[in-house]
Amino acid sequence: PDVAIRTAEGASLDFVHRRTPDVYIYFFWNRVPRWEHVVVRLRAEGGTPEIWDPVTGRIGPSVAFRRQESSVELPLTLPPQGTSFVLVPRTAQKSTVVDPIVGVSQEGKEILFEPSTDRPPLVMKPEKDGRVELLTDGDGQYQVAFASGRKVVVTLGKAQMATVSGPWQVEFPPGWGAPERVVFPTLISWTEHPEPGIKYFSGVATYRTTFRKNPNMQAERILLDLGEIRFVGEVHVNGELVGNLWTPPYEVDITEVVRDGENELVVRVANDWSNRLTGDAREPQFGTFTYTNIKNALAWRVPWKDAPLHRSGLLGPVVVKLLKPVAISTRGE
Repeated sequence: PDVAIRTAEGASLDFVHRRTPDVYIYFFWNRVPRWEHVVVRLRAEGGTPEIWDPVTGRIGPSVAFRRQESSVELPLTLPPQGTSFVLVPRTAQKSTVVDPIVGVSQEGKEILFEPSTDRPPLVMKPEKDGRVELLTDGDGQYQVAFASGRKVVVTLGKAQMATVSGPWQVEFPPGWGAPERVVFPTLISWTEHPEPGIKYFSGVATYRTTFRKNPNMQAERILLDLGEIRFVGEVHVNGELVGNLWTPPYEVDITEVVRDGENELVVRVANDWSNRLTGDAREPQFGTFTYTNIKNALAWRVPWKDAPLHRSGLLGPVVVKLLKPVAISTRGE
């Protein structure tokens, strides 16, 4: 077949394949709201496969793949309902990946070229010099096998986790029904708040809190995991914009902006207009802030007063991850 995909039970993937005179192009779509780690076999000969991330715009070589007769096999991890491009040049070209990874095992069990339904136990980030950075939230010893027959044993320490528990100062714009400032002791959906102006709020709200980094907690890479955001978040740490998040994983690298001691975290979150339209129709005694000539909610085809509310806001949990990655070479060294 043109494309063969090995998946865990219950997976649902779709793909599109086209070709140009220079490259084979594959687009993969995870249709279910869970992580999928799959193994794809492509009927494509030529150069090193490339992974193109349509969300971040990152482009890089696949550091793990197996050459087979007239085809190439590689692992691919897709977030919930996420997508990815895989490109394979039709002719061999110079690449930093000279000796690709063909297997990763832990306690004798292959984990890289076997499908699963969780976030990958081992994340591989290619570097420009042919090295690959290995990261994991857990700990353990991994045996990495290369196409040349070379084997490397890598030991990774457990990531240090620090939960950002709040409290959170949340600011809403004036004139839209919500109080201008309120404190959330813990993170909840706006729709769960007893204040109608917050429950039915649509627009942009700003979350503020602080977190501390212990000087004794050393790490080469620091990630901020926001848990879940509904629907779009703009993230600032110590006054620096570190990312815009709208799809899983809601995670940004904050290594360059975190400092020892206290750090300021600001997240601006926007939802859509549905909740405000529902609130205006359902409880107009608290104020009417919108007007529409569309009488029914399009998604459910019911009057606005009967439309379910969309979970909204910064939902968390928010966690700072301190990692110590290990770098290995794919240049055959």
